[in-house]
Amino acid sequence: MPSDYKKIREENIRDYGLKINKYGPAFWANLYSDQTHFIYELLQNAEDAEATEVKFRLYRDRLELEHNGRPFDEDDVRSICALAEGTKKDDLTKIGKFGVGFKSVYAHTSSPEIYSKDENSGNEEHFVVRNYVHPYSMPLKPSALGTLFVFPFDHQEKDADESFSEISKRLEDLGIRIMLFLKHIESIEYEIDEDKGIYLRQTDLVQETDFVSDITVIGQRNSHDEEERWLVFEKDVTHLASSISEGGRLDVQVAFQYTDDDSQNRPIIQKLPQSYLTVFFPTKENTNLGFLVQGPYKTTLSRETIPNDDDFNIALSEQTGDLVVKALHWLRAENWLTVDVLTMMPLESKNNLFEPIYNKVRSAIEDKPLIPAYGGGYVSGKDAKLAGSEALRALLNGSRLQEFFDNDQLRWISGKITGRG
Repeated sequence: MPSDYKKIREENIRDYGLKINKYGPAFWANLYSDQTHFIYELLQNAEDAEATEVKFRLYRDRLELEHNGRPFDEDDVRSICALAEGTKKDDLTKIGKFGVGFKSVYAHTSSPEIYSKDENSGNEEHFVVRNYVHPYSMPLKPSALGTLFVFPFDHQEKDADESFSEISKRLEDLGIRIMLFLKHIESIEYEIDEDKGIYLRQTDLVQETDFVSDITVIGQRNSHDEEERWLVFEKDVTHLASSISEGGRLDVQVAFQYTDDDSQNRPIIQKLPQSYLTVFFPTKENTNLGFLVQGPYKTTLSRETIPNDDDFNIALSEQTGDLVVKALHWLRAENWLTVDVLTMMPLESKNNLFEPIYNKVRSAIEDKPLIPAYGGGYVSGKDAKLAGSEALRALLNGSRLQEFFDNDQLRWISGKITGRG
């Protein structure tokens, strides 16, 4: 039996009154610099519902989304019709939860529809939301996956053709990295007229470790295929938010892209030309790193930037620094740690928020054998010497260098590292 939409509607009219007027079309249109950002928000809601499959179908007059996650219940109905940030606005383990993010669909529609049926309990929800907070019953529409959203392009100030064009480009340009940090969603499909595409993720634990995974993300669009492989390291930071999360696990993660190199008989980690902080999905915060960083950082309302002086965010950065150091030790043990990998590290602090990562990495490189040494192996920064030429390394090789400086741990660092950087 569906929720009592009339009762919820009357409660919202009583509670919100004319406050809904300030949440007009212009508010939602200007909330994000990109008005298709709501696609990320819909994916976040599906991830929160622990969906494994998501399907978008874009028509000239509407967008449809289906997923196989947890069916809707009355709490969800009330949440999606509320002006607050959601029923679990302080639960950092939930990244969407029908809060302000879902409301961003109002940049393209004025009457979102939701249809959901729980085959086990028989409970069903089928309603349209009008005037942002007023649910009205609708005849149930079937969904092959269980939950269906329909977003008619009936916005007062945006033409349907404009919505179709913008959303079409966003779905095609999501990119395969959209899958990288998801825990539940394994496939995202889309259909645009006759055009079809899919994003896929496959995850394997590495050597039965509990903190590093080998993740392959794949994109297929018509005859075009794209694939990337990543090493993703993670660290449980649930204790940082024990008072504001509801039992779910929170992780910070760092991800290194790699390719197989048959000539060297080992994988090669690739430096990213740009790296933006990910809070489940990309933000506009440039980390200036050669790898990706993800965590449940507190964001601004638009979710595009984060407050750098927030104590929780700074604590997450500290934990991320510890994780990067742990990743370096793992890479060294697997002989993946090269000079090129070290160039990805934050050896210069360019953002105060990420300064803890810089400090921890610099300290680890100074104290632990993490620098590739001349002739093989690794040496710590405090026991390393930089030679200006091959001739000098040949003259003072091995024990001669150690005797000269009276330090039996001293070694030349790899010739690939120069004083010029």
